[in-house]
Amino acid sequence: MMVPSWHTPRRLLLVTLAWAALTVVTSSSLNAINETAPNPDLPVAGNTALREYPAITDNLPRPFNPRESVEGLSRGWDGGSLRNALSTGTTLFVAAANSSPEAKAQANYVADGTADDVEIQAAINVVSASGGTVKLAQGTYNTISTIVLTAATVRLVGSGWSTQVNCSADNCIRMGNLGAIANDIKIANLSLSNAMPFGNGISIRGTGLRSVEQVRINTEHDGIEVYRARGPTYIKGSELLNNGFSGIRIYGYSGIYISEVYVHHNSLAGIRAESAYGGPPRGVLIENSLIAYNGHHGSDADGKCSEINVCIGHDGVLMTGDASDWYFNKVIFMGNNEHGLYAQGSNVQISNSKFSGNYSGGLRAAVTALRVTDSVAESNKGPGFHLEGTSTAYLANLVAQSNGADGFSTTAGQISPHDSAGINLVAIDNGQNGFRLPGVINFTCTNCSAIGNGRAGVYSEDNGIRLFGTGNNFWVTGGTVKDNSGWGIISQAFYVGVYIDNVNLSGNRNGDVSLYGSNNLAVTRASSDLEIKKKAKVGEPIFWDGSE
Repeated sequence: MMVPSWHTPRRLLLVTLAWAALTVVTSSSLNAINETAPNPDLPVAGNTALREYPAITDNLPRPFNPRESVEGLSRGWDGGSLRNALSTGTTLFVAAANSSPEAKAQANYVADGTADDVEIQAAINVVSASGGTVKLAQGTYNTISTIVLTAATVRLVGSGWSTQVNCSADNCIRMGNLGAIANDIKIANLSLSNAMPFGNGISIRGTGLRSVEQVRINTEHDGIEVYRARGPTYIKGSELLNNGFSGIRIYGYSGIYISEVYVHHNSLAGIRAESAYGGPPRGVLIENSLIAYNGHHGSDADGKCSEINVCIGHDGVLMTGDASDWYFNKVIFMGNNEHGLYAQGSNVQISNSKFSGNYSGGLRAAVTALRVTDSVAESNKGPGFHLEGTSTAYLANLVAQSNGADGFSTTAGQISPHDSAGINLVAIDNGQNGFRLPGVINFTCTNCSAIGNGRAGVYSEDNGIRLFGTGNNFWVTGGTVKDNSGWGIISQAFYVGVYIDNVNLSGNRNGDVSLYGSNNLAVTRASSDLEIKKKAKVGEPIFWDGSE
């Protein structure tokens, strides 16, 4: 595979610009809502029983933080046991066949350009006796067998990405052995390319601290494979691009910290997590990273999935159903061919992140105990934030803007969100509904706004907030619902309580509120021009304190 020219400064500039866009979208959208907030001095309804709703709480269990575990063992990324042990060990130098004469003169080993793994492995075997470093000079190394690092306190370090290792093996480099313990193994400052079919870049196995830093990887299979490994691992400051499968693939792992990585243009998922004999993938933290344009395998000429189900699993990040304790902070998911993030499992936290331009949607979540805060989903072809099979979710300070489908949605016929809460959710200018929430049970939405949303797709009306098939109560309190192409709030639910309190409803084309068989509708602190229409038999009287 050809590796495009993409240098570190350009990558960092792109991340900086994209993160600045996230800040602008969030602040401008929330400011627009604040300008149209309802009047807090409107009278409170006398029927207080109908307007009671659960308080917004964030009492979900806190995910395991792998960074704390990693730093507890290594005593710091830049210092502690790893740095001290390696700085005092033996250092051996290896030069490539095309290295400079000065590098060759300094080298303990000089490769000849064929089977260069022999010289590199010989140097590693020497330093493995007591720990140390093998330093590769700038140049091109051609290897035909896997380079193996299995002893503790050993590192393989290049001289920057101009140290190019071209492999033809199952794995370019293997760190550790299955079932074995070896701490403080590190690979840094080099580029890897593996032309062997199903060949990986780096395979991480066994138990103990591992670190991969400032590495650029392009292979025919997975860039980094974490296989049945236990013990904390760092992947930092690296670029994983144009790999034939995934940029990073995690098979049953516990404790991994991924930071400042650029994972892009991989054929399947950018990062993929699966269960293995070592158990489910648990304890993963991804932050300050850009995950973009993954999943192009099986696509048409425009880089999009040409047939239904052709691109399943082509997400920016794809988690297995039994994954748990994952953090995402300051991550940009951009232009991926399916979803930016398909989160599954339990105890997942997403904060300060952006989902932009993903083909099937921004976030798709099927999670028990989900927390999403301070994030934006914009210009995705599918929905911005989509929840399915999710329970006990806490959503706060989210903006869904200019998505091709719904801003916030759930899936009918599946286990839908229950006992969940949202606060300061904004849906603006989405192609379908601002909020489309079938099957939600006991959901509270405080200061939730839907403005200027368009058609509802397969449904006949176009709505700001749409409820149907709801099994229990839904509260909308505070916020603005205006200028939507259809109804402001429409309920097609039976045997459900719908409570609307202190919401600014205006300018919705079909009307402000419409009911299809809902019980116990309560509208309190409403504007005087509120329009409510009844389209089916209502089991209990409609109550509101505004004028008809």
